[in-house]
Amino acid sequence: MGSGMAQYFSYKSMEIFKKHECDYWLSYSAAAAAAGFNLKIGGKMLFEFPYDNFKDCGKSVLTNMCDGAKSLKTIIGRVDKTWPSIQRYA
Repeated sequence: MGSGMAQYFSYKSMEIFKKHECDYWLSYSAAAAAAGFNLKIGGKMLFEFPYDNFKDCGKSVLTNMCDGAKSLKTIIGRVDKTWPSIQRYA
């Protein structure tokens, strides 16, 4: 996995969470790569919303996502467990 902007912003967010003594973080991952990264750093998926379920007049409104994502994933993680693994992306 590359070290793009998403990883950088995740790292900076984790710094802020630690500074404010947060216990948990939550992510709504629209792209497959973002969801993969959040799971890789220790997040657990709470639930997901398949894009096929977002319809207007019976037609899907979310199609051809940029990286082939099929759903919006809601992912939660513990700051103390994530911090060691996310430091690689600083």
